[in-house]
Amino acid sequence: MHTTNPVLNFMLNVSEAARYVWERYLAQVQAVSWKKLLLVSLFALLLSSVVLMTGVVWLLVLMSVLLKAWLPEPQSILAIAQGQDQDAGNDAKKNNEE
Repeated sequence: MHTTNPVLNFMLNVSEAARYVWERYLAQVQAVSWKKLLLVSLFALLLSSVVLMTGVVWLLVLMSVLLKAWLPEPQSILAIAQGQDQDAGNDAKKNNEE
């Protein structure tokens, strides 16, 4: 008889949800401009001082700025991928000519 573990199912659902949120967060940080990121960060820091949640917001702002500096721009990812495809096509043409 096969039984399911409800705790395991719950943890798998939580980890799947956390992964989804993290991927969407990374995509949003990557897509937003520096100007908009800094303005939203400033607004979030001002608002966090009113509701007394400065520690969490400082961590989120710092993480966002570091990720924005570390992640490549979306256009450069497309250019790299297209360049690799073109290079692979050029290599295949050279191999066929020889």
